[in-house]
Amino acid sequence: NGIIGVAPSINFTEKIWKEVDDLGLLTNLSKSTPTEIIYNRPSKYSESGSYPISLHFLQESRKHYLHKEIIDVKNISCPITFIHGQNDNDVSYHGTLKWARMLSPDENARENVK
Repeated sequence: NGIIGVAPSINFTEKIWKEVDDLGLLTNLSKSTPTEIIYNRPSKYSESGSYPISLHFLQESRKHYLHKEIIDVKNISCPITFIHGQNDNDVSYHGTLKWARMLSPDENARENVK
C-alpha cells in the first residue's frame, strides 16, 4: 500500500481564493450566488487561455482542506510519493515540497526535484 500524488496541489484553491479576493470578485457576492460568479483564471494549459472556476467550487473546497496541525505523521505507515513539475505555472511545486517534508520527516526520505 502507498500513496502517489501527481501534482497533488494540496489546498491549492486557497491561492485562487486570494486571487479572486484581490480582483474584487468577492464584493459581488451580496448581489449574486456563488454559482453565478465565475473567475476565468489564466492558464497556458487551456486552449482558450483560461479555466472557468466558480466561487461555489472555491467555497466548497475550503471545507476539505488538509490541515497540517491535525495530521498525525507518526501514524502514516505507507510510502508517499509526490510527482510535481517545477515548471507548473498554475500550481507551484513549492507547496508540494512543504507537504512532502512534513509527511516524511525521516532523514532518509528522498526528494527528487527536476
